[in-house]
Amino acid sequence: MALRLYLTTDAAPYTPPTIRGTWSDKALTGASYLQRRKSGTGTTAVKAETSNSASWAVLLRRFVSDPVNNPGTLQGAFTMVTGRLEADAAANMVARIHMYVTVGSTDVVRGALTALALDGTTEFPIVDFGTNR
Repeated sequence: MALRLYLTTDAAPYTPPTIRGTWSDKALTGASYLQRRKSGTGTTAVKAETSNSASWAVLLRRFVSDPVNNPGTLQGAFTMVTGRLEADAAANMVARIHMYVTVGSTDVVRGALTALALDGTTEFPIVDFGTNR
């Protein structure tokens, strides 16, 4: 049976102290709630990025779900829907996802579900913020 979780703006029930994954800029603090019901309003995560590196990775948001209380195995594929935009054609922004499981509400990693799945070819669409406000 598929499990549907929603990216929300609510505060996560637990914020792991260690930011996992390989990020060039991980100044983000806190975490948002990945939960079973829709909650909150739409929001944006914005970061002005000025690096000349094609592989510069900026962490925009972390999401944490409730703990799983029963033993089991996670298997299968996942699907994620997000809206993404870049404001400059030279930005070359792509998405990165790092998913992992911890032991309860601790910083101990049980295993990685996907380690920085990088869609290195599909750039964010461009929006002209000067005319589309």
